Amino acid sequence: MIHSSQRILTASNNKPIQLANIRCQFQGKLQGLCDTLNSDWARLKVEGLPEKQYNQFIQNTHSLAESTANFSFPELSRVLKETVRLLKSLTSVEEVQKTRAIDVNLAHIVDESLCIAQRETLDDNVFSFSPAIDTNEKSTPDTHTD
Repeated sequence: MIHSSQRILTASNNKPIQLANIRCQFQGKLQGLCDTLNSDWARLKVEGLPEKQYNQFIQNTHSLAESTANFSFPELSRVLKETVRLLKSLTSVEEVQKTRAIDVNLAHIVDESLCIAQRETLDDNVFSFSPAIDTNEKSTPDTHTD
């Protein structure tokens, strides 16, 4: 029979595991979210967007900034927040200097999310990794003379 104190202990022990699972699920979606932002920005620059859609783009960028902060991706969050600031400061897409900064930020965001995804893949495989060792390779003494 499980006592209530044991149930509470068991439930509290699962919380870090649940949080890790949620973070892992977010990481799995992160690359796609960043790619979507980047493609939406490219479309915005070419086609333009009505004000409502432009504001939604800003909101999506802001939401992703907050999510990345919550899931402990501070560099990605910082760049996303800076991108939101730049987006809010735009009065027209023709402000090339500001749009160039947004281009750079979004490229960084996509690259950083890809690195995060790759690191997670490496972390998942860390226990199954065994480097190949060539047992036929003979060591030769260093014969270099000056």
